[in-house]
Amino acid sequence: MKKFMLALTALLTPALLAAPAFASDFGNPDEVGGGGRYSKLVDAVGDLVDVMEQVFAIMTSNPMLLVWLAGSLLSFGVWIFRKVKGAAK
Repeated sequence: MKKFMLALTALLTPALLAAPAFASDFGNPDEVGGGGRYSKLVDAVGDLVDVMEQVFAIMTSNPMLLVWLAGSLLSFGVWIFRKVKGAAK
């Protein structure tokens, strides 16, 4: 789980650090978001979503990868359930 969170953090950190830089550029005040470069951030996030959709489509089209995905989600669900149950005690 720590490796998953580390990988997720490594993927999202550049986008999260770039957000203030894009938002601080006040190009046209009439635009929503305050800056002309804010649309570039939205486009970059859209590209990231497209790539993740393609990866998910590839993983679910291959039966072996689908079994691994289901197994990892099941183990992740059990891990969350144990954490919630332990916190409720």
